[in-house]
Amino acid sequence: GSNNNLGRNAAMDAEYRQRMAAVNDWVEASTALAMAEPVQALVLFFQADINIDGRYPPRTNKPDGYAEFRALLARTAQRLNKPLLLVHGDSHDYYFDQPMRDAKGNSVIQVTRLEVPGSPRTEWVKVRAGVGKDARTFWQATPFRAPD
Repeated sequence: GSNNNLGRNAAMDAEYRQRMAAVNDWVEASTALAMAEPVQALVLFFQADINIDGRYPPRTNKPDGYAEFRALLARTAQRLNKPLLLVHGDSHDYYFDQPMRDAKGNSVIQVTRLEVPGSPRTEWVKVRAGVGKDARTFWQATPFRAPD
């Protein structure tokens, strides 16, 4: 739901807390597996636009429903110390960039965000991994538009 269901009513706040506990467990388990296995990177898929780049102004009358998730992802990326690709939709604009900042405002270079296009456009994105040798150049994305 809107704002990750936080700050709407007591039932939605309870749902938010329960779901975010499960999300935390999911990210922690995925990170532990990626650290234990000989993998080069980790990819996480989720639906919501978590405002990773701050392009949406904060709501003054409600808590930020994605702040906890953004902080978890920043900590995860730094602990993982491997390229981390975050793939999401929601706003349906195409972005392929590295906008994540930590709590001190420093760039979290391990994190690349891919926001995929969506309705009403019919498009897809081809992603290649291992292209570059460092986290900033590890991923390559090429958007494609379906013929009209």
